[in-house]
Amino acid sequence: MPWSPTPRFPHPLVNVQRSNAGESATNYLSYALADTLMWQGLGDVVNRFRARLGISPLSALTGPMATERLRVPVVYGWSPSLLPKPDEWRDNIDVVGFLTMPTTVSYTPDEKLSAFLADGPAIYIGFGSIVVKDPDALTQTILEAVKSTGVRALLSAGWSDLGGVDIPASVFVIKSDIPHDWLFADGRVSAVCHHGGAGTTAAGLRAGLPTIVVPFFGDQLFWGNAVAAAGAGPPPIPYKKLTATALADGIRVALSDRARSAAGAIGKAIRAEDGAQAGVASIHRLLPLKVMRCEVDPSRAAQWWCKKHWIRLSNVAAGALVRRKVLKWDDLRPLRVTEYETGRVFTEPVTAMSESLLSITATGVIGTAQLLSKRPDKGLKKLTWGVIKGGGEVTNSLYQGMDNLSGMMGSRVRPRTHVSDLSEGLWEGSKGLVHGLMDGVTGLVTEPMDGYQRSGAGGAVAGFGRGLGNLYFRPLAGMLGFLVLPTQGAYRSIRMKKGRSLMPARRAESEKAAAALSVGEAARVVVSFLEATVAARTKVRREAERLRQKELAAANAHGDLTPEEAREMASRNWWKQAVPPPRPRQPRTPSMSEESGQPEASGLKVDVKRSLGVDLEAGSRPVSPVLPPPLPPRKV
Repeated sequence: MPWSPTPRFPHPLVNVQRSNAGESATNYLSYALADTLMWQGLGDVVNRFRARLGISPLSALTGPMATERLRVPVVYGWSPSLLPKPDEWRDNIDVVGFLTMPTTVSYTPDEKLSAFLADGPAIYIGFGSIVVKDPDALTQTILEAVKSTGVRALLSAGWSDLGGVDIPASVFVIKSDIPHDWLFADGRVSAVCHHGGAGTTAAGLRAGLPTIVVPFFGDQLFWGNAVAAAGAGPPPIPYKKLTATALADGIRVALSDRARSAAGAIGKAIRAEDGAQAGVASIHRLLPLKVMRCEVDPSRAAQWWCKKHWIRLSNVAAGALVRRKVLKWDDLRPLRVTEYETGRVFTEPVTAMSESLLSITATGVIGTAQLLSKRPDKGLKKLTWGVIKGGGEVTNSLYQGMDNLSGMMGSRVRPRTHVSDLSEGLWEGSKGLVHGLMDGVTGLVTEPMDGYQRSGAGGAVAGFGRGLGNLYFRPLAGMLGFLVLPTQGAYRSIRMKKGRSLMPARRAESEKAAAALSVGEAARVVVSFLEATVAARTKVRREAERLRQKELAAANAHGDLTPEEAREMASRNWWKQAVPPPRPRQPRTPSMSEESGQPEASGLKVDVKRSLGVDLEAGSRPVSPVLPPPLPPRKV
């Protein structure tokens, strides 16, 4: 079911009865409401898991809607013929079709069922293993509806044993499991009535059958509405409103020519789709596969990062290199292909600081109350840590808010760089201080020029005003960043060390994989590593990785821009350190191999065959220097 906000339909778990806002706004806001409620129940579970991984916790402000804010890739497994992808969903969201296995079901019915089906198609009615308070009343309602419409019915009564109920000849009771793929195929069934589960809905529509949905809870009402909107059945009939008359009316709508035609068209479209293949292709498209491969053996997935040589290694390669004493485990850390900046979205300094001060006040009130409880130690701990953390939050909020002011005034800003340790924090803080002073002064010239180019004389006057503001704001933001970023980097470094509890398991996995290599295979891994880590190739990889990180930062900074706006922004290149285009690209350099994508260092070779004393031609599987074949094109 959808979790990405859209004004076209509400969140499946939110049932809005009344709203002062318009329908589109209400639908859009329902996703934030559902995500916030989910976070209230699962936030502590998520944060405990994040702590184990060495990732900073999320708060009630940053947790809800984080996947939407960070544009995390999402693949939805339903058919676009039933529920098309909304136009406002970006290219990080795909709708690929129902994810079903190939139909290879062979089923032999008993004689009674065969005889019943031989008399003509019937309506299938079943609600799975749903438990109801009054099963006899539900059975009676269904039988009355079947009688009033004069149809034949297959009744899968999982909610009752139907003991003592008088079953008419036009109704056949299914008491054993029958595969839906078989029962719904070859015209055995004329329509289906069920609870609206995603799997049952997909099976019925795939067979081109009109569908009646009687939702009980969860997302079942949503799928019932989707079926009705597509014309393949009546509006859903909630169980609490189910009567013999309502069900009979629904059966008549389902058997109408309009519903049969719509369901048949949807079924034809679903059968033409390959949701599983399209899902795999979508995942391959959305993942950064080029930086997920081992750079020693590109046929394997990378699991480790060696910053000493700026190289990604698989479990096999890392284990083999450590066994040969080429590397130490201290040289390696788990690879994180993508880092999401999950921090709070800051605005201008006043609002940002107000939120932090409110958080400190709440922590102080709770801590003071705990001092008077049976566990005063918890209150003292909360107050002490709250003061330390609160002071950092206030300073960070002031820095981020001050840094935002230039962009809010319409000035060109530099993308922020994620810092993960003290050294990176010191480096970025120093750069920010220099850039703040430099940009504040040069802005007196560049801002009027930029404004004139965009809006003429009026833009030049406005640009001069921005330049005066930046002369104050940018140096101040640089000085605050010089204090905040090193502290932030040190804090994240400590958290990362806490997440190293997973290291022993990954090391054991690498050692086990390396132990399975033959002598020749292990030697080839060493040869490939030594050839890849000569100075020239390491320099190329370092520059390419830094460029990739810079482009990712630019993509995050300008993710909300249209392509036209992004091109316009990129063309306003007043500074040498201009923001790159907002879409991540594979870095291309003159020393990058066209065939393998690996850095080249022509003329540089490492002769290690003699020093290893190993026949490199021995062994069962060579380490291929060429990337695997390209992924198949995505089916449309």
